[in-house]
Amino acid sequence: QRSFRETLSTMPTSEQRLGDFSQTLAGVGRPITIFDPLSTTPSGNSVVRTAFPGNRIPANRFDPVAVNVMRFFPNPNQPGIEGSRQQNFYNAGSAAVDTNNYDFRVDHNINDRQKMFARVSRRFSFDGPPQLFPGDTGVAEGRINLNDWGTNIVTDYTNTLNSSSILNLRLSFARNFFLFDNQGLGFTPSTLGLPRDLDTAVDLPMFPRFAVGGQTALGGNDHRRSGFNQYGFAGSYTKTIGKHNIKTGYEGRQLRINVWEARAAGTFNFSSGFTQGPNPNTASATAGYGLASFLLGAGSGGNFFQNWKNVASESYYHAFYFQDDIRVNRKLTLNLGLRYDFDTPRTERYDRMSWFDPSVRSPLAATQSNIVGGLRFVGADGNSRVQYDGDYNNLAPRIGFAYQANE
Repeated sequence: QRSFRETLSTMPTSEQRLGDFSQTLAGVGRPITIFDPLSTTPSGNSVVRTAFPGNRIPANRFDPVAVNVMRFFPNPNQPGIEGSRQQNFYNAGSAAVDTNNYDFRVDHNINDRQKMFARVSRRFSFDGPPQLFPGDTGVAEGRINLNDWGTNIVTDYTNTLNSSSILNLRLSFARNFFLFDNQGLGFTPSTLGLPRDLDTAVDLPMFPRFAVGGQTALGGNDHRRSGFNQYGFAGSYTKTIGKHNIKTGYEGRQLRINVWEARAAGTFNFSSGFTQGPNPNTASATAGYGLASFLLGAGSGGNFFQNWKNVASESYYHAFYFQDDIRVNRKLTLNLGLRYDFDTPRTERYDRMSWFDPSVRSPLAATQSNIVGGLRFVGADGNSRVQYDGDYNNLAPRIGFAYQANE
């Protein structure tokens, strides 16, 4: 199907792109003054800044990365809110939302006592938002195409051993694979003027995230490949003996989880803090502007991640059970049973796991001898490959009854 998507956002005006903030207002009749962070000087017990002449930032003060990034902001196509000129860009488009499912099943009677079936199910879904940034600026939009593949395979065998006994065996496989496909993938960060080392330091080359106060953010989001696999086996044996209907069995699953995520090639934040004044420690709606700080390359924060949440884990589940339905008389049936199950502690293919040990000597003990508590890593320093001890005392008794009140 196709669904309607739209955006109403704020983009730099033509004057602001040239460093001219003389028409930048917080509202009707409320001009925003841009202060020069390099003019900060002591004044009594505080410091002060002076404003840029004419509220214009000279071109020779522009940060070269900001100049390159600026071209990825679409030009406004709306007048925006009166005064502030916010919400000056609008676009709409059609998102693709598609789902395809199919199932195949084969039943086979081997003979009058034995039968089996096999089933294969597949599903694929896709959710692709429209590109609402025009042309080449679309790489900076931060769009994610969501892809989801699902596979389920089952084969089942039943054997009526005799008039009072039935054996059932089942094998299964289930897999879900998710691809969060970042449409900024393949962008080389150094083409913006960022250090070339960033091109190889990132998990994958993508458009960085630039979060500029008062403007629509560029880039960002992650690129993710996640696979969840489950292999299963189940078997049961049913036997009728007199008034007893006995059923015993086993269920086992192997769980494998593989997650690989790459974050944006750095996140860079810009607020009004570096261009506010005259007291730089006092915020005001009419002093300082995020886009001005951005043009000067005066960032307020950011981050950079490597090996973000990458994991390839494996664990097992085992369950054993016994149940006896006892027909006491024609009106009363007792249900008695016992189940024992447990999950094994997970392991990670490359031992990329740790846990907090409150008793281990702290890394800070060199400065304070009585400090304890710190991280320990699986598979290192004689540690096992698991993070915790298994829980193996899960006995679950069951008792119930059914009574037929009337004939």
